[in-house]
Amino acid sequence: MLIGTQGYPDRDGHAGTIETARIMAIRTELVRMELPGPSFPDGMNRARIYPDPERFFPTGVIGGDPSAATTEMGEKVNAFVIDGLSKMIEDL
Repeated sequence: MLIGTQGYPDRDGHAGTIETARIMAIRTELVRMELPGPSFPDGMNRARIYPDPERFFPTGVIGGDPSAATTEMGEKVNAFVIDGLSKMIEDL
């Protein structure tokens, strides 16, 4: 099951809504909410590693709006991920 089917953004990335929420749930002190909002750079291939990523996302955010993240959302997403991983391991 994909995270997008659970009502969370399915187009998200580094320091976006989901990642920020997950970190808020486990290490709140690492989250800096004063940083810029969402960034969806044009022309960036998400499957490629770039030697100059700051050219595509100078704020460090690539994905949804981190200000939409909450600790509660992070706890729910973390539980979703843990449940999914547990199921995969049991199926092995």
